[in-house]
Amino acid sequence: MRPSPLPVLLAAAALLLSPLAADAVERRVPEPHTTTIRIRLKGPTLRVRCRGGDCAVSVVGQGPSIAVSVTRTRPGEPPFTFARTLEGARNIAIETGIGTDTVEVRDLAIPGFLRVATGVGDDALEVANVSAARKASIDSGDGDDAVRLTSVSFGGKVRFFAKAGDDDVTLTDGRFGSRVGLNGGQGIDGLVFEGDSFTEPPVVQSFER
Repeated sequence: MRPSPLPVLLAAAALLLSPLAADAVERRVPEPHTTTIRIRLKGPTLRVRCRGGDCAVSVVGQGPSIAVSVTRTRPGEPPFTFARTLEGARNIAIETGIGTDTVEVRDLAIPGFLRVATGVGDDALEVANVSAARKASIDSGDGDDAVRLTSVSFGGKVRFFAKAGDDDVTLTDGRFGSRVGLNGGQGIDGLVFEGDSFTEPPVVQSFER
C-alpha cells in the first residue's frame, strides 16, 4: 500500500505559509530582462551596473542593509527604475557606461573594497560618510566630471583616474591610511584638498588647477 501524499502536501503548505518563507518571498525581486542593468550580490561583492543611457545610481547604507536604486533615461522613452535592498555585502563595485551619469554613495562601512567606474560622459560622483577597510578605486572616465569625496576613510591604497576632460575633484575631511594616487588625465583639471589627513603625501599627477 502506497503512503498517502497528504501529510507531505500539508507540510509543504505549512512551510510556504510560515513567516520565514513569506519574508523570503518578499525579498525576492526579479531583475530586469537586460544585461545593461544589474543590482546583484555576487559572492561577497555587491555589483551595480547601468549602461545604455543616462543613469542615476544611488547606493545608501540603512543600518545593516544597503538600499540601491538605478534609474536609466533614454531619448523617447520614460525613465526606467530598478531598486533593491540587500544585506551581507563586503565589497561594492559600481559601473556606468556612456552617458551623463550621477552616482551617489553614502553612509556605508565597507569591510572590503570600493570600486566605482563611471564611463564616458559628463558625470557627477559623490561619496560621503563612507569607509572601506581595504582599497578604493575610482575611474571617472572621459568627460567633464565632478567628483566629491566627503568624510571618507580608506584603510588601503586609493587610486583615482579621471582620464580625458576638464574635471573638478574635491576631497573634504578624508582619512587615508595608505598610499593615494590621483591622476587627472588629459584636460584642464582642478583638485582641492579641504581638511584631509594622509599617512603619506599623495601622488598627484595631471592636475592643472
